[in-house]
Amino acid sequence: MSKRRLGNEIDELSDDVLRDLEPEQRLQLLLSAQADENEQWIDRLVETCPRHKYRGTDRAFANRARLAQRIAQEAVYDLHTTYLQYSLTEQQHYSWILNQGLDEELSAEELDRASEQTMELRRLFAKLSTSYHAYRRFATEILDVDPETWLAFHPEGPTVFEGVADVIDDQLEIELAESYLNVRFGENEKKVDNEVADPDQTAPDDDHRMMLEDVAEIRYEELLSVWKDAIAEIP
Repeated sequence: MSKRRLGNEIDELSDDVLRDLEPEQRLQLLLSAQADENEQWIDRLVETCPRHKYRGTDRAFANRARLAQRIAQEAVYDLHTTYLQYSLTEQQHYSWILNQGLDEELSAEELDRASEQTMELRRLFAKLSTSYHAYRRFATEILDVDPETWLAFHPEGPTVFEGVADVIDDQLEIELAESYLNVRFGENEKKVDNEVADPDQTAPDDDHRMMLEDVAEIRYEELLSVWKDAIAEIP
């Protein structure tokens, strides 16, 4: 459509007629005006476009619901993948033990592998336990609902949560995981303190012993920070 034809066509239309245009007709004229770079007619088409008021779900509620759903989806994914990793590693570890002959002397490489696998089991159990308790606390203290209710956003959420609860209800594994945490904690402390202090003084004592609940607290605070930062952006 030429500029002259477009101008003539819109010039011949009153504001009342422009206001009654069908959306398809208005779009056609707008595209032609944009192609001809006619800002005057673009403005006129936009200004005469009908204004409507729409009813919708309260944004404060809808955005909070979407945020709770997003975190729930991430929680289920986190718990489920960690649970699967733990189960697979546990199966491989004990299968390896059963396959070793009682009278066979293990090589240094095999012993290292067994040690690494054991440490990986402790790490995964610690992650599974601390994540579980952080998500449980987030549900009960921030959302004020049972975690199973919150995680029902995902069709497998409650099932995954209950399955994890069964796995981490093992006092021996809890103690082993906390021993693992303190070995790692002690190693990290030594890396820092070796530069300024006697390495023999860096091992954690009873007053500084790292517990699973300490790590769960850190994870919960991270979740709380994510929630508060997102809520601050919601009107």
